[in-house]
Amino acid sequence: MQLNQRCLRQLDTVRAAARDPEAAYVLRTRLRRFILAVLRLVAEDEGLGVPTLPGPITYPDNIARRSAAILDICRQVEHKTRSLCQRSEPLDHRWKVGWHAVEQDLEQLERLLRDGSAAPLPTEPRS
Repeated sequence: MQLNQRCLRQLDTVRAAARDPEAAYVLRTRLRRFILAVLRLVAEDEGLGVPTLPGPITYPDNIARRSAAILDICRQVEHKTRSLCQRSEPLDHRWKVGWHAVEQDLEQLERLLRDGSAAPLPTEPRS
């Protein structure tokens, strides 16, 4: 549970960094830390090897549906922010639209981290 609370606190720091679009580098760093913390949380819950560094988000077929949903959202956030958080585009329209999509993923992820039942589980297949 302590790790779960740490993930939620890190999510708050991500949102704080997003309030200043000129701080895209800070946002990117905080997002990476947050995703790594969530990966560690899921790995601990599922009895998997705990990652020490960010890397590709993969998981076995036999993990809990909630854990799979959390990891799928992390993968989506990581994919969407790969180009979104480049320093050259923090103020443009693309950044604002892209960040809005990431915010929606983060809200769904937060609901799953808080209680596991409030967010709908993804129906699209993993890749």
